[in-house]
Amino acid sequence: MSTDRQKSFTARLSHNTFAVCFYELTLEAVSFTANFRGRPTTVQGVSGFAGLKPSQYLCLNDKLYTNEGDLFYFRYRNGKYIIYVREQGTHYGKVIDQSNGWLLAGDNGVSFNLVNPNNHNQVMTLDDFPGATSQQLCLQSERGLVQDYDYVACDHSFSHSFLVTHGGRKSIPFNFEIVETNVPYVGNPEEV
Repeated sequence: MSTDRQKSFTARLSHNTFAVCFYELTLEAVSFTANFRGRPTTVQGVSGFAGLKPSQYLCLNDKLYTNEGDLFYFRYRNGKYIIYVREQGTHYGKVIDQSNGWLLAGDNGVSFNLVNPNNHNQVMTLDDFPGATSQQLCLQSERGLVQDYDYVACDHSFSHSFLVTHGGRKSIPFNFEIVETNVPYVGNPEEV
């Protein structure tokens, strides 16, 4: 029987071509300056491009490559996983929480089960896929399976969607790119 630390790991998540991260997309307008009747004239917002805007909410985003999403620490405790943000930045050390079904970075956090995408009744831990560097799994909280909401297109090239536990389109399987296993808490590296 493995310990809580041995069932804990860090991973980057993705779904199809979308990275899981705390960035939504925004359209960045680009000004254009040219001579008009002998005078320089600036026209605002002639063209634009999709830019990354930090978000409090967890998103799927296809402007980032799938391996550029945020790094998450899946800490096994009391039969479930608490998900911490391990990516350097605003949300580092926060946990995944939910507010009215919306997933966000918070201080309290909710626990999740990792479930088989083909059988949502089959709860899994790291023990069920030892040595794997990639695994497809769904995330399930007490409120339900994690779902994508509506996809918002930005500049006809990229789009993003917020992640929710109810009210979304459908539950989605995530590709877990496992970075490290047997990971201790940041504040307790000597944990067994």
